Amino acid sequence: MFFQNPEKEVDMFRMSVKCLKAGLYAMLIMLILMSGISVAYADVCEESISYNQTKTFTIAPAGSLEVCYFPNGQGTVEMGVRVAWWEYWISQNSPTVTVNVFWGASSDATEWTWLASISTTTSWKYAPPLYLQQGVYVFSTSTSALAGVNMNVRPY
Repeated sequence: MFFQNPEKEVDMFRMSVKCLKAGLYAMLIMLILMSGISVAYADVCEESISYNQTKTFTIAPAGSLEVCYFPNGQGTVEMGVRVAWWEYWISQNSPTVTVNVFWGASSDATEWTWLASISTTTSWKYAPPLYLQQGVYVFSTSTSALAGVNMNVRPY
């Protein structure tokens, strides 16, 4: 009874192998998605900011600016940002500045881990505390219009 139609048995075996493969691929994709978000970049530092420092950067709306902070063991810090100036004659409303915070083992790391995202206009807004004492934090900053952006790294 088991081998009455060998072609059908082979087809059923092939189908079960395909289902098993599909299930394993689905599990692999779920495992990758649940393990965290990592983004690959090359050497990304366009500007840098130091411990307990406030700097102003000019950012065009079509681009972004990658600002690096190297902890060097200074302790837990928080990074804040706000719009300092914009071209009022173009828009009376303040543009929005958005910062995505990434962490990597070095500025030329191949893997970057996303930590947080913040958006604000003219009032200071701070990202969650940055606890890691090694590696590099990258603040990927963009605006909705040409603007001067104040960035601050201060003790937490």
